[in-house]
Amino acid sequence: MDVLSLRGRRSRYPLRVALVGNHPPRRCGIATYTRDVAIALRAAGHVVHVTAMSEPGRRHPYGSAVDLEVRQDIRADYARAGRAIAAWAPDVVFVQHEFGIFGGPAGAWLIDLIDAAGVPNVVQLHTVLAEPDFHQRAAMEALRQRTASFVVMAARGRDMLAETGLCGLSVHVVPHGTPDRARIRPADMRRRLDWSDRPTLLTFGLLSPGKGIETAIAALPAILSRVPDARYVLLGATHPMLLAQEGERYRDGLTDLAGRLGVERALRMENRYLDDTDLCDALQAADVYVTPYLNRAQITSGTLAYALACGVPTVSTPYWHAEDVLPAELLFPFGDVDILAAQAMDLLTQPDRREALAQQAWDESRPAIWPAVARRLDTVLGTAAQVDMPTIAAE
Repeated sequence: MDVLSLRGRRSRYPLRVALVGNHPPRRCGIATYTRDVAIALRAAGHVVHVTAMSEPGRRHPYGSAVDLEVRQDIRADYARAGRAIAAWAPDVVFVQHEFGIFGGPAGAWLIDLIDAAGVPNVVQLHTVLAEPDFHQRAAMEALRQRTASFVVMAARGRDMLAETGLCGLSVHVVPHGTPDRARIRPADMRRRLDWSDRPTLLTFGLLSPGKGIETAIAALPAILSRVPDARYVLLGATHPMLLAQEGERYRDGLTDLAGRLGVERALRMENRYLDDTDLCDALQAADVYVTPYLNRAQITSGTLAYALACGVPTVSTPYWHAEDVLPAELLFPFGDVDILAAQAMDLLTQPDRREALAQQAWDESRPAIWPAVARRLDTVLGTAAQVDMPTIAAE
């Protein structure tokens, strides 16, 4: 059996944090999160060094925001980056982890970077699997043996790690960070954005199959029968990997579906990638946010976290994150057009209920705004920085 040896180490403040993850201009949720957590940690007084993962065949113009680049499919890059990180002498390495962004079986090459860096590390898990396959379990076990702490974004993730036997020395629950936005009436924001003042449903995020957008479009005929001037705004660029594989075929298929159902006038599709300010403006112009996702095993959704922090009443399928944060009466079964339509109609026609839900969402999201998240991460990273790199010894 492997054991971990930890020895005391003098802490210092501010911390020198080597942050590893995707980063803009790469377009994905982890890239946005990595950028935002770097900004939040710097605002809290820490010094942050960023190592960005680049997908196979792509190089991004990162500019001064990124100090090192690792090509996902080039194994030698991992140890090289680890040695460069070690030369920078950080107090802690902070990894934004998703199986698919690192090379090797289930991202196993990340271990090369961690071992070469040789300093304590904290791994933030953006995905936690209830039933990891052989390679995923092996990759997670290698991380577990080397990490000072795991960070998950929901208590369910901590419980799942315990159930699968993959807990590290400690597991901390820190919610997905969100912008801090003052409440505003949707009609006022629509006026500010020069949108027509119509009852508005909205979904945002990188467009790809599996998001359940077809369910929301299929609900529009029933919604329009009761709220004739309702509008569904679908906001976000097509996922870059899908775009490379098939162009805009999926988006075109959604447009065709709206045409067959006769609801083209109610569908507004914006094929663009928004910065946080424009995104939050759009969210606050919506009366109801919709996440019709089809995958139950989603433990955190940045889009849902942003919507709630902006004070937008939300209806959703019961994927894990939504189950944890939304009242049961705002959840609809996967693919259930009729219940989604009924929930949307109820909210669009009940302004007092909508306002109460909006205020509740905003109030309950205050612990997730970035300054609050940075304070919690400060404690996690500071504690990890006081121990030596775990030493793995075979029995």
